[in-house]
Amino acid sequence: SAARKSEDVIRKHQQNLNALINATDDLVWSVNPEYCLISANQSFRNSYQAAIGEVVIENQSLLHPKLDEEYLNAWKGYYDRALQGEVFSLELETTAILGDTYYSETHFNPIRNESGTITGIGCVSRNITERKNQELRIRNQNEQLREIAWMQSHTVRAPVANILGLVDLMQKQHVVKEEYVSYLEKLERCSRELDLQILKIVQKSSGVDLEVPREER
Repeated sequence: SAARKSEDVIRKHQQNLNALINATDDLVWSVNPEYCLISANQSFRNSYQAAIGEVVIENQSLLHPKLDEEYLNAWKGYYDRALQGEVFSLELETTAILGDTYYSETHFNPIRNESGTITGIGCVSRNITERKNQELRIRNQNEQLREIAWMQSHTVRAPVANILGLVDLMQKQHVVKEEYVSYLEKLERCSRELDLQILKIVQKSSGVDLEVPREER
């Protein structure tokens, strides 16, 4: 019958949709205007169960009382923005139960019916921890390089200038023995200061990884 064929088509579409959203490690879920779950892939279900210790089911509120109040308020705000028609994405930092920090990029898209009324929100969240940690390493490395450049242009120049000035005096002036000894003592102090600054730069440089990323080679 036509009704049976229609049911088969709907069931196949649902199976195809489930296969599609479960073929990724990204979290995929949809929420209704009451903040209750409409549907979700297995990755989202596993993640949510790890957070609250319970299996999440359809029509269950995602603003679970077991979650931190600040976390709940933040997510309610995200959902409200999408329910008002805003399409947006956020980079979010989360501290896991064991204290590890991970980063995610989450997209929020309003779901509209044929008349244009918003009936829910489609959400996709991707773990970008590896990328974010690489960005943080690069940022830290750049800070170290700037500090090294500052040390080279300021702290090293002073003892070098003193050494050059003393050598110039010794070469151009008639220096008596007492002055000669004094100049040598000053040269030694300046040389030790220069050696110390160079050591600091070497130690600072040892923490900078200048390896070129593979994609740039």
